[in-house]
Amino acid sequence: MGMRIHGITANEYTASGEAWNYIFPQKYTVHTPVCVFESTGDAGLMQTWEEDFARWNSENLETLCAMSVPDSDIVMVHLEHPVVQLLDKKFQEFGTVAPSEQISNTPNWRQIPRSVFDSACQWLRDNILSKSSKTYDLSQLTISIGKVDRSKFTDLTAGCFSDMTITGAENVNDMNDKKTKYANILVQMPFTIDLKISLQH
Repeated sequence: MGMRIHGITANEYTASGEAWNYIFPQKYTVHTPVCVFESTGDAGLMQTWEEDFARWNSENLETLCAMSVPDSDIVMVHLEHPVVQLLDKKFQEFGTVAPSEQISNTPNWRQIPRSVFDSACQWLRDNILSKSSKTYDLSQLTISIGKVDRSKFTDLTAGCFSDMTITGAENVNDMNDKKTKYANILVQMPFTIDLKISLQH
């Protein structure tokens, strides 16, 4: 059985690649607290980023205040975009000119080659965003529990009948009848899971 906390990065995977935050083996009890997720990073670096570029994150870095020019290899980028700030300081490293030095007909926008823009966005991801602490909205966290093989809880495998009492004197009809009654008991039997999740700041 697997537990998924939506909004937090998964850290366990099944053989089929399905992601979970924690996977419970069969007939398993957790006696000591287990850390299923820990946010790591440079809080100071994140604070600096939030002060200057709070609107940008890894998902909207290429789209917010950036527009591709049709039929060209140019991206129009707003002066407030973090890529502009980066290229003003490291333009030689990226083999381009400082955006602030460009002569432009659009005062608040600069033309940046697509390849340079993509490289700068990747640099920001690798050197800033991936090393910064991430803020999580705890009010948006939801928890779901399911079987890791994607089957339903009402689907009974052969292992479910391992505890069924068999005398050895049953014929086929008796055995099928016994299995049906035992399956009905299992499906209707309440199974509980006690789950305590704590957050430490």
